[in-house]
Amino acid sequence: MMSRRVAAALVAASALLFPTASPATAARPEPTTLVNSLNASVDTTFTTRQVAYFPIWAEQNLGPRFTLAEPTLLAHVGTFADARPDNFSGDAPPFWVEIRRADANGAPANGEPLAVASLSDDGDINTWRYESAQFRLRLQPGRYFALVSADAPTDLSSSNPDPGGVLVLAVDDNGALLWKPNSLALGYRNRLTGESGVTTDGGPFRVLGCVQSATPAGTTPRGRACNARSLL
Repeated sequence: MMSRRVAAALVAASALLFPTASPATAARPEPTTLVNSLNASVDTTFTTRQVAYFPIWAEQNLGPRFTLAEPTLLAHVGTFADARPDNFSGDAPPFWVEIRRADANGAPANGEPLAVASLSDDGDINTWRYESAQFRLRLQPGRYFALVSADAPTDLSSSNPDPGGVLVLAVDDNGALLWKPNSLALGYRNRLTGESGVTTDGGPFRVLGCVQSATPAGTTPRGRACNARSLL
């Protein structure tokens, strides 16, 4: 018969080889998809020059509207995007994502954004890839926008003919459609004048967050951060 000491040693060794998830790890929520209009895998790369895109510059910022029914920890905003040299200013990222509330008219609110995060960039002006911005922002129920934004160029004059932006169409050399994103509610905002609005059109966006448990009115929602290590 196995002694108690040997049995205890085997149990301890088993715990080291096959660790069980701690309650804290197990309680960490998986991200919830709040918006997904990509109509393609995040690994898709568009290399054709036969594309159409929505230019992102100081007077044209664009992004999806999303609605939260429960307190949510916003984790990730992504899109197929490509920046051009005119958008680069020193070491600053060419594009970023601004999180804004909806105003009384349902458009992106003016004033300071709730949060800002830089949008990744592959540095290759000849490819359109999935780029993303990471957040850890707690939001209460309501309507919000995630706007891809830039400060420069300030206009589309002859000196700034091609700022880059968010991809909205790709065709082959014969003009046949290769891809287009799904339609959704898109907010737009002019960073110079503050003019904003909402339209319904095709735009490739993905927004992820962690829905948190409801909390009493007037208290801060609490919960674990998203288990988002696998996110791009």
